[in-house]
Formats: sequence, structure tokens, C-alpha cells
Amino acid sequence: MAAKTTSKTQKAKPRSRVKASAVTQRPTYAELRQQLAESAKELQDRNRQLAEALQQQTATRQVLRVIASSLTELQPVLDTVIENAVRLAGAKQGHIRQYDGEFLRAVAYYNVSAEGVTALQETLVRPGRETAGGRAFLDRKVIHVPDVQLDSTFRLPPFGARSLLAVPLLREGNPIGTISIWSDTVSPFSERQIELVTTFADQAVIAIENVRLFKEIQERNAELREALEHQTATSEVLSIISRSPTDVQPVLDAIVESAARVCGIDDVTLRLRDGEFMVWRAHFGPIPTIRSDKISLDEPQYRWMREHGVLHIPDVRAQNDFPALGSVGDWRTYLTAPLRQRGELMGTLNARRMQVRPFSAVQIKLLETFADQAVIALDDRQERRECVWFIRCHDTAGRRRYASSCRTLWTRRSYWSSRIPHRPQYA
Repeated sequence: MAAKTTSKTQKAKPRSRVKASAVTQRPTYAELRQQLAESAKELQDRNRQLAEALQQQTATRQVLRVIASSLTELQPVLDTVIENAVRLAGAKQGHIRQYDGEFLRAVAYYNVSAEGVTALQETLVRPGRETAGGRAFLDRKVIHVPDVQLDSTFRLPPFGARSLLAVPLLREGNPIGTISIWSDTVSPFSERQIELVTTFADQAVIAIENVRLFKEIQERNAELREALEHQTATSEVLSIISRSPTDVQPVLDAIVESAARVCGIDDVTLRLRDGEFMVWRAHFGPIPTIRSDKISLDEPQYRWMREHGVLHIPDVRAQNDFPALGSVGDWRTYLTAPLRQRGELMGTLNARRMQVRPFSAVQIKLLETFADQAVIALDDRQERRECVWFIRCHDTAGRRRYASSCRTLWTRRSYWSSRIPHRPQYA
């Protein structure tokens, strides 16, 4: 009986050991609290990451919307880019600089005072090693400075910056500007923040390139339109020349009107030489002109044009070389092209603007073209007059040659008509 009891007691001991091990494996309350805290922290990290990703996506969509709605205006895009870069990267301030071929000029800012904006605009930064932006521009890579005061190579830290990040704007590998953001405390930027600012830099490059290409297309289209207008105006004048073989006045009227319309001129006059004076011959525009007015060839503008050609005065009231032009009339900008015949000054084509708006090189060249057309019309009229004079001086011989040619033609027609039955008769 005692042996059985002993055996039962020995068999029961393992169960108590199993229960004891099960009790020891059960987590304590402190461990549960720690696990719960870790799970909550992990959940918070994930929520924070999701919130950051959502903010980044929202900012990216905002920048893309601004890019799409600002095909010709770059400033709204750059303002949006620097604002999102500073705000989402946890910085305090920032700016964007564009390279103009010599300097990095500040073109956009965020959270910078009016005095700071003035200082940035007045500070012309050359690409160099003394600034983070200049170094990023030269090296074509991101420059991250955790504490500017610990790096003696930086001589121009912006606005008391401590932690600073500069990202280059690269177009096909070539730098065209920089984005710089900074904090006034030592708070280095994380890899995620650096990657985010790099993304904004790429968006800024896209915006800059879009605006540049769009403006190039607009300029090209404007040039094509101008060329078409120039060709149309030239063909119209030449057509009038062909339709007016003896009367030059319609041609001169068409020239001044076409010049005013194509070149954007307020008023155009054309004067021709009559002895020792320049007299009025054609006019188009609102500025009153005295048709009987005669201007002596000894005036300074005519002496100047004999030697130099075209005379362009951006503001007649701001010069003293030609006093007659500055004291008479309501115009401000003056342009005149000479009409030359065999090297001699035979007239002028004068363009006047009532406001100070200097003429472009294309407009000056076009006015010279209209002046050349006026010379062609006058030469054509002169040649026709000489031809008529020659026929009149040789009237008898001319008539004899004309009659002889007519008799020869009639004889030939009659000869062939009598030998070819089905040949139609000449009228």
C-alpha cells in the first residue's frame, strides 16, 4: 500500500512541473504594457508616415496644378515649390536662385521678411565654394550641412542658419539654379526630407523648362506672323506698283499705310526732294501735317542721313543734336529712313510715335524695306517717262517700224491660212 502511494506521488510530480512552467511562460503585466506601448509607437510611426506621404502627395498635386495653370508665368510655380519644400522638410526659411549666366539670383522666397527679401535680391552670388548653394551648383549634388558654424569654409550663412540644405536644379545634367532651405537651430535633415526637397527641385526644373519652351514657341509664332505680315504688305505694294505704271501717288499712299500697320507706328510721312527742299508727298496717321511745309536740305537730320543713313531717336525731347525735331510736334520717338537714288538722297520715310517707344531692329529694317519700295516705284515711273519721251522724240521712225512689223505679221498669217484648210482664221 505504501508502494502504491509512493508511485502515485511520483507520477503526480510532473504535472506540478508542467503547471509551474506554464505559469512562468505567461507574460507579466509590465511586459504586456511594454508590448502595448511598442505597438502603439509602431502604429503612431505608421500613421505619421502615412500622414507625411499624404502631405507630400497633396503638395505634389498642388505644384503640378500650378504648373498646368501657369504655362507662361513661372513665379507662382516657384513660390509654391519653395513653400512646400520648407514646410514639409521641417525647415524655417528658404529661397530659390536661378543662374543668369554670371550670378545666382534669388527669384522666390518663403517665410523671409521684407528686409530679408531686399538683402537676397541685392546679394549677387557667384557659383563658388563659400556658399552651400554655390557649392551645390558647382558639384551638381546635394549639400547638407548639419551645423554651419562647425564648417569654417562657409563664409556667407544666410540669416543665422545652423542646419542648411542646398539642392541643385539640374536640366539634362546642367545646373540652372538651386533650392536652399535652413533652420536657425541644429536640426539635421533626414534622408526622407532630403529626397523630398530633391523632388521639389525636379518639379521646379520642369516648370522652368515648360515656361521657357512655351515662350520660345510664342516668340517663334510671333516671328512667323510678322514675317507673313511683312510679305503680305510687300506683295500689296508691289501689286499697286504694277497697277499704277504712270501714277506714283497710290503707291506712296500704300507704302505709308502699310508701314504704319505692320511696324506698329502711330504716324508715317513720306517726303521727296524738290530742288533744295523736302516736300510732303504722302501721310498716314493722326498727327497733323502741313502739306505746303518745306524743309531745307541743310537741316541737321538730312546732313546726318547723307553720311550715316537711318536716323533713330528714342526720345526727341531728350536730345539736342536735332533741335527742330524736339521743339515741333507732339511725337516723342522718331525714325526716318532715307530714299536713295544713285547714291543721292531723294526723299525720306518718317515714322513717329506719340509715346517714348523705341523701334526694334526688325522694325527699323522693315521701314528701310518700305523706303526701298518707294525708290523702286519712283524709278519705274522715271523709266516709263524716259521711254515715252524717247518714242515721242523718234515718232516717225517708231511708227515706220511698227507698221512694218504689222505688215509682216499679216502676210505670214494670210500665207498659212491659204495653205491649211482647217486652220482657224485670226481675228
